[in-house]
This record gives sequence, structure tokens and C-alpha cells, in this order.
Amino acid sequence: FVNPAGFDFSLQATSAAVDAGDPLFTPAVGELDFEGNARVAGAAVDIGMAEFGSSAPNRPLVTTEDPTLVDYNTATLNGLANPNAFMTDTHFEYGATIAYGESTSTEMIGDGTAALHVSAPLTGLTHKKVYHYRLVATSANGTTFGADKTFTTPAMPVPAAIVFGKIILL
Repeated sequence: FVNPAGFDFSLQATSAAVDAGDPLFTPAVGELDFEGNARVAGAAVDIGMAEFGSSAPNRPLVTTEDPTLVDYNTATLNGLANPNAFMTDTHFEYGATIAYGESTSTEMIGDGTAALHVSAPLTGLTHKKVYHYRLVATSANGTTFGADKTFTTPAMPVPAAIVFGKIILL
């Protein structure tokens, strides 16, 4: 800690607690730490009540939202990003695990001070599969990672035909 005697329990950069939290636990702790800053400021949630580096001035703020238009091979990822007065770009990371492995195209959202809706369509997904995703925003003041969320693609529709008044699965 920075200064426990002075009741400053912020993490130091060299702390083993930085980025040491279980990524699956991230949604349970929420988008903000106890100081009201982004809960995930690095590669993973920190162990402790305050995220190291999340209080950097004008770091972008992000919220990963629920997906829309989820089908057996497509989905649209959604989130909110506040550039916090610095030129900011966003993208979504996604994949079958919390390691993600895939990324959407980068979208520049400017240097405003209000939260903006961002979305990205995904195609070529596998049916009946769980996908992890999160929104990521980057500016000159650092990168902020949204909370990990998941969705499951439904089963592929079964082709059918009506022959002589009976439904026949193809």
C-alpha cells in the first residue's frame, strides 16, 4: 500500500495485487471502484477496494452493455464510452474465453465529455456457443477496460419443408 499509517490504502505500481484478480469476478465488483473510478484499469481487476491507476486524470470511462440482435451466427455488441476530454478510440474484445482473442475495428469517438453509445456488429459466430466480450477505450491518458460480459448464440434453425400437409425436417 502507498501509506497504510496515513490511511492511504491505494496500491503501489509494484504491488502483487495489481491485475491479480480473477477476471470472472470482475462483473461482481461492478464498473467502478470504491473511489468512483474505473474498476478495471489494467489487464484484469486488482485485488483490493481501489484500482491502481484508475484515478489517472481524464482516463476514458466505459460501461459494457448487453448485446442486441443475437442470432445463431451474429450479434451486436454495445457499450458507453466517455472520452473524458481527450481524443479516444474504442473497440470490443471478444472470444470464447476471458482471454478474448478477437477484436472489432477501432472507432474514434472524439474528445467530448459525455458518454457516447458505441456498438459493433459481429458475424461468423458459431451457434450454441458462449462468447465473452468487453468494451475498451484508449486515450493519451491510458486504456480503460469494461467489465467482462457474456452472451450465448442460439441453435441454428432446422430446415423444414411441408410435403403433403406434413412437416418434414431436412
